Amino acid sequence: MLKGIYSRLLYLLLSILLCTLDIAICFSLPIIDKDRTQPHLEEKKPSIEPDDVITLDTKKWLVVKKDKERVFICPYHGDEDFYAGSDWGWFYREKCRWMEEKTLILQQAKKQKELEVPWDKVIKDKYLSTLDASQFRDLYTKVRELAIMEPTEEHIYGYMHMTDFMRRKALLFAHATQDFVLSHPIYDIQKDTGTTSWSYPLVNEIRRRERDALFKRVSDRAGLYFFVSGTCPYCEEEAKIVQWFSADYGWNVISVARDFCTPKYPNCIVNPDLFTIFRATYTPSLFLIYRRSDNRPAIFPVGNGLIDYETLKSRIFYYLKQMEENTQMLRTDFNPEKF
Repeated sequence: MLKGIYSRLLYLLLSILLCTLDIAICFSLPIIDKDRTQPHLEEKKPSIEPDDVITLDTKKWLVVKKDKERVFICPYHGDEDFYAGSDWGWFYREKCRWMEEKTLILQQAKKQKELEVPWDKVIKDKYLSTLDASQFRDLYTKVRELAIMEPTEEHIYGYMHMTDFMRRKALLFAHATQDFVLSHPIYDIQKDTGTTSWSYPLVNEIRRRERDALFKRVSDRAGLYFFVSGTCPYCEEEAKIVQWFSADYGWNVISVARDFCTPKYPNCIVNPDLFTIFRATYTPSLFLIYRRSDNRPAIFPVGNGLIDYETLKSRIFYYLKQMEENTQMLRTDFNPEKF
């Protein structure tokens, strides 16, 4: 009996002790006020610090020092484009300068955004078709560079798809251009030159016959003025070419010497004034004289110094063909009254 009473008392004491312990723990904990604003970490504002390398319009600059709201930047010599660039760098004497920090931050943020590649879109023709040529070129450059530096499956997939898209576009353009040219022969330059090793010799032979026929047809109203000097060894060598041309096509050649004539020059006369009139400052020099249908002369320079036989014929043929076809592209400011 007594043992049962003692057990109940002991159980009661233990319950009171545990309850007291729980109350003490509860009061020791901090009271949380839901309405109280909790402290939070303040977001760090973007900034530009000395020794940072920044990019402005594809050009790299080094941040040298910083003022309150400005930074002093100089061309970054560590960039290879600084020495090899064709539009910027040491050749253009780029100078250091102050710039507003917030302006640079905005430009860097814009640049970073531009560098972001939509990898889920570059593998879709529908998206690539919405880009213009410059946008596609810029995006392709970014994708290619990232694929080279980080050849992940995603990067390679984007690069290969864009490359294939560009190849297909190029084929479409090539076929469309060919269709247009074939439908508008005025733009087809191959119609006059041929396209294969079979047509090249035939075209050249036809042109040679056309040229020779023209030279003979105008021999009675075309000729050459050959400006020489009696002491000029180059003139003597060029005289062989001039006489060769004259013998082949029956052209009249008049040699004009500044000082004295030699037997090697055909139909030679001494007339220094003609050098001034023709503006011949070099010997030997050759001028084509062509008498138009209205009997007015047209004069064109066709050679200075030593020129070979085929080059001489090619130059003469060019001017004669234009004159025969009355092309307006040729102009001469020589005064015909002096001849």
